[in-house]
Amino acid sequence: MHVWPTVFHLTQYKAGSQWIYHILKRCAPERIVTPKAQVEHAVKDQILEGYIYPTVYLAKEEFEQIKKPADTTFFVVLRDLRDITVSAYFSLKISHVAMAGIPEIRHELCRQDLEAGLIWVIENETQYNAHIGRSWAESGEQWIRYEDLLNRDIELLQEALLHRCRLPIKEPVLKQAIFSCRFDQFSGGRRRGDEDVHSHVRKGVSGDWRQYFSAAVKAAFKERFGDVLIACGYEKDNDW
Repeated sequence: MHVWPTVFHLTQYKAGSQWIYHILKRCAPERIVTPKAQVEHAVKDQILEGYIYPTVYLAKEEFEQIKKPADTTFFVVLRDLRDITVSAYFSLKISHVAMAGIPEIRHELCRQDLEAGLIWVIENETQYNAHIGRSWAESGEQWIRYEDLLNRDIELLQEALLHRCRLPIKEPVLKQAIFSCRFDQFSGGRRRGDEDVHSHVRKGVSGDWRQYFSAAVKAAFKERFGDVLIACGYEKDNDW
């Protein structure tokens, strides 16, 4: 009989969380806890032993406050905060489901040009993702770069799920789930880099911020979050 640990996928918003969720759901649908808004499936509901908790957007100290079963494992995925900011801008302005608070944000972004809108996101929406990223990067825990996952998904997810988290999933099952959830499968045939701003899977690339960050956007970002990029190893200093 397989013994299932309780597993948490800890991450930031806009860091491939839905991609990983769908992979996990294909591997063990009967073990997946359906995500809830505001991470309520992890922070309010009782934690079920032997189940998998996807899309858990929590900093390390917040995760540690959760009462968890003894055999609990986790893996962490983080992304370049600049790309998160760009992805959040297009999601909030265009593609995100109009849940609580989104229509007001969308109205705000639609009345501004791209530069002003990105600065608004930096000033109003990026902070929590920055907090999550810094907390895990400075924790000493292992974490996976989203950018590396784009090119080494099989290798990194096998290590995270089968070895680190000890999920009793057969390797061919995991591989097939990964193949089924790659960008071109979820995007209706678009290749990574082919943008559709109306889609939740908009572009699927790293370094996209370079296309959108003007000098003013860069300055606003560096002022607030330049130190986070350094803490997470995405830059050595603020000279970028």
